[in-house]
Amino acid sequence: MIDFKMIPPGAVILHHTKRRAFVPWAIRLWTKGWANHASLYMGSGRHEIIEATWPRVRRTTLETYYNSDSAFKIYFKANLSVLDLAQIKGYAYGSIGKRYDLQGLFSFVFKWPANEHQNFCSELVAEAFNSVGITTSFETSDKTSPADLERYMVSQEGKERGWAKIMDN
Repeated sequence: MIDFKMIPPGAVILHHTKRRAFVPWAIRLWTKGWANHASLYMGSGRHEIIEATWPRVRRTTLETYYNSDSAFKIYFKANLSVLDLAQIKGYAYGSIGKRYDLQGLFSFVFKWPANEHQNFCSELVAEAFNSVGITTSFETSDKTSPADLERYMVSQEGKERGWAKIMDN
């Protein structure tokens, strides 16, 4: 059971869809990772997250996923300043309504260029943190998969820069 009150604003949520579905399975296969989706926890009484999912970047609640067939790993950047958090949240809220970058999603397989005016899930998370100079991946944001986020956050460099897993289910 996840205690939503324990999740700090600015946490990165990695999702693993348990049901058999092609897209989540393919993302995990192509990226060699556990997660097939990433979102940014915004907090508030509604447990709000911002995510890039087909067809647009949207605001929803973590309960939407918790009541479904997803497992989570949640990471947080220690010593995140109030100003940095405000800018990260501002970037994410400012992205609501942007089109989903389907071409960028397939860049993992086909090495296509991403569309700079659109986002896929982990790209949105990486760019929100990059907007304040915080590293989330060994890759550029337009090539960052959910697996890349986790690989960086559990790496020695990621740990030294303050990333830590705070919960999973």
